[in-house]
Amino acid sequence: MRAAEGKRLLMARYVTIAKFCELTGFTPAAVYTRKCKGIWPEGSVWKYEPGTKKILMDIEAYDEWVEKGQGSQSFPTPAMKSPSPTKASASGNASKRSPVLPTLES
Repeated sequence: MRAAEGKRLLMARYVTIAKFCELTGFTPAAVYTRKCKGIWPEGSVWKYEPGTKKILMDIEAYDEWVEKGQGSQSFPTPAMKSPSPTKASASGNASKRSPVLPTLES
């Protein structure tokens, strides 16, 4: 048995988000993002503490989620939008991506 497994046996199954982040390396923002986007629906990796609205993370369910390969899911990246040339010229702001070429004096 590895040392990490030995420590794991003494840990509670449900932990707070702060403890979950400490154990897994997730940030609280990442946990809330997965919760709100439905990647971790209620009852799968998290649930409310009975009688309160405090969120508890299920360490065993999280381990199963990772082992099933669902931990490699990535979020869709929004498409990058470049400024429209007509909008940039209309507002009087030149694009900062285009270098200004020096003028040659003769």
